[in-house]
Amino acid sequence: MAAELLRAAMRRDALLAVLGCNTLAAVLYAGAVAALWPAFGLGMPILAVFMAAAVSSIAGFAFSPIAAVMLVHLVDDPVRMVSMMLIASITIQTYSVRHLWRDLDWRGGLPFLLGGLATLPFGLLLLMQISGRGHALLLGTVLVVYGGWMLWRPPAAPRGAVPGWVEVLVGAASGVCGGLAGFPGGPVVVWCGLRGVGRVAARGLTQPFILLMQIAALLLLQVLDPGPEARPGTDPALLLVMAPALFGTLCGLALYERLSDRQFARMVNAMLLLAGAAMLM
Repeated sequence: MAAELLRAAMRRDALLAVLGCNTLAAVLYAGAVAALWPAFGLGMPILAVFMAAAVSSIAGFAFSPIAAVMLVHLVDDPVRMVSMMLIASITIQTYSVRHLWRDLDWRGGLPFLLGGLATLPFGLLLLMQISGRGHALLLGTVLVVYGGWMLWRPPAAPRGAVPGWVEVLVGAASGVCGGLAGFPGGPVVVWCGLRGVGRVAARGLTQPFILLMQIAALLLLQVLDPGPEARPGTDPALLLVMAPALFGTLCGLALYERLSDRQFARMVNAMLLLAGAAMLM
């Protein structure tokens, strides 16, 4: 018993050290960027990216809607904002894929990827047309409805196999979401919840899918909307969000490893509900 208590205390101390060190690093980094390059206006956005990365890395998705709740008040240009979220999210997913390599299901995500890549350009074109408020209301409504239903519905049970075309359609919905908000994981995570997929299998499926979709979205954004010189989406200064994204990811992964499947599911759905509610305000 004493040995178990000692190990638990050591694990708790290690967790607190990870959280404390990375939070301090993010705050110092944001302060340095704000002081050295004030024209970039990235001091507060960097802290928003850190907080969103820490929370979303627990679940392995939802970085973009969580970050958007804060960034919509800090970044005027919607294309710049989505580009910033894509760069940060690619950093998060790359590290998470490396960290969770043995649990990844690349083959299982292929039907979703096929549908997602087909509709991704349409999502990006919608992003360039829809107003910022309309975009927030649309995404917020979807997140509130789904997050609330998943929190209070009976637990799902695993189900049998489904035709591959159904997964392609789910991927197609993800492509639209990925273009509109840099959030391709939403419909796939909904699908995993409906199918009763556990946290390890869900992350193994969604993590590589999100990474590939967001790389494609960032590249397509430059092709579809090259804009004038100094295009916001290609602003090299946006690469400064990679470091706080990594600091937040380290915090989130440290917390993720201490969650059960039930705790994981409730955390994911609560995150979606809160993010959606904030977007509607």
